[in-house]
Amino acid sequence: MVPLVGIISAACVGASAFVWYAVATKPDVRVVKSRGPAYEDVLPTESRKMINLDRTKYQPIPELQALRKEIGSYKA
Repeated sequence: MVPLVGIISAACVGASAFVWYAVATKPDVRVVKSRGPAYEDVLPTESRKMINLDRTKYQPIPELQALRKEIGSYKA
């Protein structure tokens, strides 16, 4: 009985630690929705993959940048 309680407790602590880690460090996790969409905080040159095997360089799309300048921000 005691090893079962220990294993379950360790699993619960690990799961809650991962949730707090994700909330604190990942830009795509939102708690407060009034800050806007999460994808706006990720830079176009930043890779969100854990491992990038093909060494792809992320470049901003010129058409998208021009469209963002033309439309402006949707936040008022």
